[in-house]
Amino acid sequence: MMEREEVAAIGEQTLKALIASPSVGSSSTIVRLTSGTSGGLPLLIATGYPREAPGDMVGDEGIERVVYCSGSMSARLANALIVSHVSDGAVMQVLAVDAHDLIPSLKALLEDFRPAGLVGLSSFISRVATYISDTSAKWVVRLTFIGESLSVMSEQSFKSKFPNARQTELYIAHETAGYIGTRLCSHLPRGHFHPARGISIEIHEPDAENAGDLLVTTADIFQSMRLTHYRIGDIGRIVAGACPCGKAVTFELFGRKGIDYIKLSGAILRREEFDRVVALFPGLIGDYRVEARQSMENGTPKGQITLRIYHRTRSLGPDVLRGFGETFARNLFLTPTKTLAELVSEGVFKALQIEFSERPFKEGRKDVKLVLRS
Repeated sequence: MMEREEVAAIGEQTLKALIASPSVGSSSTIVRLTSGTSGGLPLLIATGYPREAPGDMVGDEGIERVVYCSGSMSARLANALIVSHVSDGAVMQVLAVDAHDLIPSLKALLEDFRPAGLVGLSSFISRVATYISDTSAKWVVRLTFIGESLSVMSEQSFKSKFPNARQTELYIAHETAGYIGTRLCSHLPRGHFHPARGISIEIHEPDAENAGDLLVTTADIFQSMRLTHYRIGDIGRIVAGACPCGKAVTFELFGRKGIDYIKLSGAILRREEFDRVVALFPGLIGDYRVEARQSMENGTPKGQITLRIYHRTRSLGPDVLRGFGETFARNLFLTPTKTLAELVSEGVFKALQIEFSERPFKEGRKDVKLVLRS
């Protein structure tokens, strides 16, 4: 099984090979830098990119104008260049935006640009969507999500905002030459993917729900170098049976280990379940963050969850916090059959801690809600 340190060593080899022969494959080579958001150090690696990448990003719906909503300036430039080469002779205009572009004048720019597609992080696309009028939103026919899990609430919100848009997902990691899986097949629900071309997926030590660490094996990522059984840091499971489209393999992605999917004291904390319960309190919670940790008490592991909430228009007194916390714990399922409140009564978890934040949470490049603390 290959870990991140071994991939970093391969990254050094790819860079040495690129420096030794800079002109070989230069038109189809990208030097990629990982964000390091999963707790590891950034990783630098040279890879090619799939020939199908431009078409997968913007689709075959005849899109000529796309807004790209993700990444650093260099990443936005690289993807804008890739998308602009969707096919020979095609006319493609790409508007690449970041958080600094979210100013009032963006609304007029988007009205004039009138995009037919948006590509990027679902959390950032939702922010850009507030600058798109309902009239212009009807011209959008394709949403392509990359970089973070698409939640049920986000999917429903996008359906309402962009009624004519097909929602697709691409599962991408820089160190694997980009593509791991695609949800371009109309038979696949949210969070399900077919492996990309040249990719095979295995599950390491699956649990009772057949979920475990995803192991990724790639075709050559640069020259003859490849990744074999690479533990990428995400959790998922293989879906039984062939897809109606004919593809033999489908896998479900639960998200980043320790961020979207946390195993703790025999329970599982899922970002999607927290989103569901938070949605029950629309007037109370404007945003939230969860910190989870495990401690030992009398030789027994015990889980602890701290929920930090923010709402710009109100503060919460201790009585409101107490009642809210009890209701939240009664609704939050941490196993298929047991809520947090039940696990607290059994002594498996400590009581839910609630903290009120007087300031908005810092906006990062990705919308991280769950964090596992040591």
